[in-house]
Amino acid sequence: MTRKEQIKNVVFDIGGVLADFRFKEFLEEKGLDGPMIKRVLKASVMNPYWGMFERGKRAT
Repeated sequence: MTRKEQIKNVVFDIGGVLADFRFKEFLEEKGLDGPMIKRVLKASVMNPYWGMFERGKRAT
């Protein structure tokens, strides 16, 4: 693969389109306990910015 042909971006849609959205179950399978799962959820999918990203109202 030449430099010009390299992949520059990959887009993931985890909202049930390309992959199942089982965030809590995924974290449980990785061995996280209840309190840690709550912390991770609060810092990610339960954060107000998550909805803004999902609606295209905020970018990185």
